[in-house]
Amino acid sequence: MGVIEDMRNMIELTDEPACEALQTSSGAGVFLKTYLESLGSNPTQAAAVLGVNSSTTKRLCDGGALTIEMAAKLHKYYNLCSYDLFELEASRKATKARQLIEQGLV
Repeated sequence: MGVIEDMRNMIELTDEPACEALQTSSGAGVFLKTYLESLGSNPTQAAAVLGVNSSTTKRLCDGGALTIEMAAKLHKYYNLCSYDLFELEASRKATKARQLIEQGLV
């Protein structure tokens, strides 16, 4: 079972904000923020666990790019599959590209 399915099983389907955050076009950062909240945690606490500056996890949760190193740390410390995280990132970027096309900007 993938990380998205795991998260959907962890939250009630009536919790619209959490469900919206799990849309594949939201990216890894939004997913991470929702995941941390489901654990009763936050980006600052996660930064301590991951051994990074709190601004790093906050930036990711606010839509910043997922790095290879961060994906590896999220896998090691939170057992989040790096393939799934990068799939979320790819979906977010593909959605943005489609929006540019639909808006006639390219």
